[in-house]
Amino acid sequence: MTKVFHELTNDIADTVLQHGLLLGGSGEKTDAEVHKADVFLNRYRPTPLLEQGVDRETNNYCYLSSGSGIIDITSGKTKSLKEFTTNTRLALLQIDVDPTMCYVSDLDLYDQVKQLLQNTDLANARRLAHVYWDGLILLANYRGDIHRPEVMVTYNIPPSSIARIN
Repeated sequence: MTKVFHELTNDIADTVLQHGLLLGGSGEKTDAEVHKADVFLNRYRPTPLLEQGVDRETNNYCYLSSGSGIIDITSGKTKSLKEFTTNTRLALLQIDVDPTMCYVSDLDLYDQVKQLLQNTDLANARRLAHVYWDGLILLANYRGDIHRPEVMVTYNIPPSSIARIN
């Protein structure tokens, strides 16, 4: 098992701790541009990833751990748990995941696709969508070569694998 971290609002943290973290919810993703990018990328998802349950719209997204800290998706820098939780109103969960059922994606590429869609540059967005999917790495094989990594969890996480940090 590999430790990852997930943020969510305090009002649903207790429910997740009791029932697990289930696939299908958008969580904090309420941004229309994020939704548009997720739908667009899913159109270009290779069949083998589809068969493995990889889905930009339904997978849960987590922060990667690094030593005793967390890799911040905004900067790519490792922060201590204390530093990470000091300035947040969200609940932080530590989750044990099966690294053979999770993937690491490149948020820099994701943001580039999202920007191309905002600029209605569909040809380049399609090209980059293929690069994005080709760059996905199984968590078990990840060696730290993505500047801003994001973990995509492809299965429901049981409560026994979740602990609240703050």
